[in-house]
Amino acid sequence: MPIETFSLSEIQQTHIDCQPYFVAVDLQEDQLVCELLVRTKNKMRCDCMGYATELQRNTIIDLIDSLLDELGIRA
Repeated sequence: MPIETFSLSEIQQTHIDCQPYFVAVDLQEDQLVCELLVRTKNKMRCDCMGYATELQRNTIIDLIDSLLDELGIRA
């Protein structure tokens, strides 16, 4: 799942070569798992990668909640 540009941390905003940023979402038959490690698509290791900020975490949760709501899935 891509991270919205407005929620990038200061270091992520300055690392143009590392953008876009993503978090892993694993959808299985009976569960949805979201890893809150923000990764870059272009590099394996960089200082801009790390755990989601509070804003990023809340944005991810809100997006997943709205997707589930659109699909009529109650958690």
